[in-house]
Amino acid sequence: MEVLNNNLDGFTQSVSFKFAWEMINPQYSKELSKIKATAKIPGFRKGKVSRKVIEQRYGRSVLADLQSNAIQESWTHLLNDLAIVPLSQPELDMTKALKRGSDLELTFSFEVIPPFDLPEASILEGEKQVWTVSSERINKEIENLCNLQGEWIDLKRRKKCRDGDLVTVSLNAFEGDEALEDLNSPEEKVELGQQRIIPEIEKAILGLKLTETFSAQYEFPNDHPNPEISGKSIRFEGVVNNIQEKSPLEMEALIEKLPDENEEALRDRLNSEIKAQKEQESLTNLRTSVAKQLKEKSDFALPPAAVEDQTNARLNQGQATGDAEHSDEDKQEAEAQAKSDLRFEAIVRAYAKANQIEVSDSDFTGRLLEMLRSAGEYGMQMIQFYQQPANRDRLKAMILDDKVIDSYIEAADFKEIENELGLEDEA
Repeated sequence: MEVLNNNLDGFTQSVSFKFAWEMINPQYSKELSKIKATAKIPGFRKGKVSRKVIEQRYGRSVLADLQSNAIQESWTHLLNDLAIVPLSQPELDMTKALKRGSDLELTFSFEVIPPFDLPEASILEGEKQVWTVSSERINKEIENLCNLQGEWIDLKRRKKCRDGDLVTVSLNAFEGDEALEDLNSPEEKVELGQQRIIPEIEKAILGLKLTETFSAQYEFPNDHPNPEISGKSIRFEGVVNNIQEKSPLEMEALIEKLPDENEEALRDRLNSEIKAQKEQESLTNLRTSVAKQLKEKSDFALPPAAVEDQTNARLNQGQATGDAEHSDEDKQEAEAQAKSDLRFEAIVRAYAKANQIEVSDSDFTGRLLEMLRSAGEYGMQMIQFYQQPANRDRLKAMILDDKVIDSYIEAADFKEIENELGLEDEA
């Protein structure tokens, strides 16, 4: 394969490729030989059909397949090796279609963003936040751990339940006067404040004492998965059977539950975790600010058709058809955002190419593992989601965005601001 020309005219780029017959012929002959070995043609024994007959019957089909392969090969070369990013569907001009004994020449034409000057890091404004963690904050985290690891005990000094208590109730459900026994629960445990039960029920329970009764009405949404109750107004009646509060662990008992740590190691770990979390939050905010500045401070030319496509895509997001009416204000806002996004994507690609920034397999795996740590029970769904090539590509694009922005941040040499995390910063 030979690149004949790579021309840019305004917003239109044309790339031509040539496949010499001398390079195609060996594959052409190989494919015909495969067919000859298995072809069943009346009047010939298997494997004994002449080359001429095979070529007459199958030559055009083989040439068509080879031409299709050549088109795909040249397009892949254009995207990967030439690193061109088309912004429109390509037009394919078969300058010379593939024929036996003749070269194949083809040309792709499409819209691109013409070369532009990358924004300098010196135009960016920002600050790097550096964090230390106060001993008071670490003490509070240890207190929270002691509470979390504590044991449930029956109330002793008070009688009314409050947020944080574990309340056991009996629940009966009714639609009007009709009992809904399938929804009854003779022993429902409710940890108040955790929002794991219908809010109206939790609100009705708060402040009650043992044996006191309550009633709560709740209208289930029409799209509720249980057809028995979807769209219906259900009354729940119940009685408080037991109230427990958390008895926090002492430090010694907590350390016993953490066999690989002593108190000093626990404090060091908490310090590192709190600091890392806050630094990640600060970095995310700084990345957002830098990305916004790169968008706002760039004003290079964009292909009108690409802007129009992006604008329409934004206007029609979430709509079954693109026929909805949009106000002029909506159109202007969508167009401005489309231009901003196109410029940012172009900056990321150009900067990454100029500075040899790539997304490695380890980058992808590391980001996915970070996401899985917070995915909980949805981890398997997330893994399946990112097994899809299109979704993997989107995540890789996000990682590349971050790597480019981080490079800009490093080049900008922002001033570092020291901060201390105290009790007032507790999440």
